This record gives sequence, C-alpha cells and structure tokens, in this order.
Amino acid sequence: MPVGIKHALIETYEDVARNHTSQMAAALSYCFVLWCHFSQPSFFCRRLWPYIHWSVAVGFSVLAVETLYFLAPNVKQRLRATLPGAILAVSCWIALSYLLGLY
Repeated sequence: MPVGIKHALIETYEDVARNHTSQMAAALSYCFVLWCHFSQPSFFCRRLWPYIHWSVAVGFSVLAVETLYFLAPNVKQRLRATLPGAILAVSCWIALSYLLGLY
C-alpha cells in the first residue's frame, strides 16, 4: 500500500476513533428504525421516513465517492476541493439511473 494512502487511512481511522461519529450515527439510526418498527406508525414515520431514508442513502453515497476522490490520488487534497465533484457524480448517477428506468 502506498505511504500516502496508508497515512490517510490511519488519520481517518484515528479521527473516527476519537470522535465516534460513525458509531453514534449508526446507533441513532438503528434506534430510530426500531422505534418506527415497534411503535404504532405515526404521522412522523409514515410521512417523513422516505425523505430521511433517501437523504441518508444519498449522503452515504456522496461520502463513499468523496472518500474515493480524496484517498485515491497520491496527492494531498482538501475536502472542499473534491466535495463538489462527489456531489455532481452522485447527482448524475441518480439522474441517469432514473432516466434508464424510464427507458
């Protein structure tokens, strides 16, 4: 593994380990899903869940593409420099998938 990628992965892992951000998000989303499943379907669950579901899915897709854009090249980059490309890539991916479905 090239030194730059290894260093970036180590930094990312240490940051996640310090902040526990991903674990907290996963635990909260799991609790939310359980709450919606076992409680009576309320207005909140029935109406807002599709929006929350798609927002989380698109957010994680952007995060995955951003990780590729950030870690794959062997140059030091800023997150703000690669984020617009990741958002554009996921937006085009969703739009083209929708258009393919219409075809």
